Amino acid sequence: MRPELVKLFGEGCSRGKPAGAARRRAGAQPPELRPSAPPAGDHKPEPGVRWTYGRFLEAAEGGVYHALLERLRPFGADLRAKLEAARAELAAAGTQAGPEALARLEAFLSLPEAAEWFAPKTGRVMRAEAEFVDEAGALFRLDRVIIDPDGVTVADFKTGGEDTEKYSAQLRKYAAIAGQVYGRPVRCLLGYIDLRKVVAVK
Repeated sequence: MRPELVKLFGEGCSRGKPAGAARRRAGAQPPELRPSAPPAGDHKPEPGVRWTYGRFLEAAEGGVYHALLERLRPFGADLRAKLEAARAELAAAGTQAGPEALARLEAFLSLPEAAEWFAPKTGRVMRAEAEFVDEAGALFRLDRVIIDPDGVTVADFKTGGEDTEKYSAQLRKYAAIAGQVYGRPVRCLLGYIDLRKVVAVK
């Protein structure tokens, strides 16, 4: 397997076998998990878009990050421990996350503005991979929605380079939906994991 894939998924998948395969052969059954998002790596090509190796790697990387972030519990000074717990939960579901993926997420989430999305607070409700339906019946899945008594924050995670203009319309749509649902002011933020950067979308 190519080195960049080993870094992303870990040594357990270097021979094309999920790390969970050995446990299943030994008779151990992982706990049943029901994430609302598709399993990491389950990517459908966009109509008319040709999938290259680089595009596949970027999609796979995004899938691993999103799966980890969905399972990440609120944290304080125990960020590393919570990431390891999310990694173990993901492995039990059959998907490996390599050490480089974990290190990049830890670096990104060490940013105060990103850590704020996972900070426990009185009256706060946090939803990961939250599904909403707009007035036309279209389904949208939002990476993270933080509901506070005085407002709502919608956070969307991205990998690769910065392209805020490309994602702005998408985030504004999310803001409109969240505003209708919760009846509170909404702010939208893009989190660029690889760049360790958070950008507000207005």
